[in-house]
Amino acid sequence: MYSQSYLQSGIGVYPVITCHSSNFMSKAYIKVNTIASRLYSIAYRLNLTGFLFDYEGNAQDSVQYGQFLDTIGKYFKAAPPISGRAVQMYMAVADWGNLRNYTAYGNKSIDGLVQMGTYSPPFQPILMDELAAATTPEKIV
Repeated sequence: MYSQSYLQSGIGVYPVITCHSSNFMSKAYIKVNTIASRLYSIAYRLNLTGFLFDYEGNAQDSVQYGQFLDTIGKYFKAAPPISGRAVQMYMAVADWGNLRNYTAYGNKSIDGLVQMGTYSPPFQPILMDELAAATTPEKIV
């Protein structure tokens, strides 16, 4: 299995979970505990390090999406460790994205915010300032 060889080399394996539909996410918010449990089972079965969430949502989804991720992150941290570590959760953020309320995510149980501003470098300093105001530096990847 690829994940095992990567882990043995010290490289984490984080599948990306992406969604572009607020309609789908509105249903996912209701089933967050089931989703957390299933993701943990997948991580356990495949010996994954964690997951990277990338939701191309609407600005009004920020708070509910933050709560969704926080619930999953708390589930991961409370679950038995896999290979001696908790399953990690990262969130993709971008300066061109609609989910710009970073305080809704920054100090939750999310392990880190992965800035994807490489798509629009002129705005990167603005994104980094917003992230710095929303969370601690060690959570910005």
